[in-house]
Amino acid sequence: MAHWWGSSRMFTLPWIAVNGVHKVINREDESIDSIWAEYLKFNAFNGALWKLSENSYCSIYYAYENLVVNLLSKISGCPVRVTDRNFFSTFVSHFDESTVGKVWGSPKVSLAKEVRNSIVHNGGKATEKLLKLKYSGLVEDGEVFISASVTRCLYDDLKPLVNIVINEAVYSKSS
Repeated sequence: MAHWWGSSRMFTLPWIAVNGVHKVINREDESIDSIWAEYLKFNAFNGALWKLSENSYCSIYYAYENLVVNLLSKISGCPVRVTDRNFFSTFVSHFDESTVGKVWGSPKVSLAKEVRNSIVHNGGKATEKLLKLKYSGLVEDGEVFISASVTRCLYDDLKPLVNIVINEAVYSKSS
């Protein structure tokens, strides 16, 4: 759970930096927006924002996957990995199929999983599997591009699924 919480807060770091600069300057005639506008003139800052968004996206998805796998390992009483041949059957044996479909098989989770795989295992180039998902909003000229708003959407999409899988895990453990 701590991985999820920490990773899901990471995308606020640029705001913390800019707000900190604003407070240091503490000039009435300087707004936070004007400070952002100045920072955005620097390619290095834009690159840092892009990489932070990309890293945050991967971290949020990984934290989600880690949470699901750790819960499943605890419930099943044996180590579980997503690469296990029987991962899905283990999952379904402890959670109902509807829950598994929502928290593991939904299009949004599948997209996030494949975006993360493209970034982490394919050098940021879209994998064939990602291209087959036909979600062109994240791919440009074969490269995966993640913005802060895309990262925020991932967090917003996964947060209710975190609640579902935790509630189901607690319920299945208490039954």
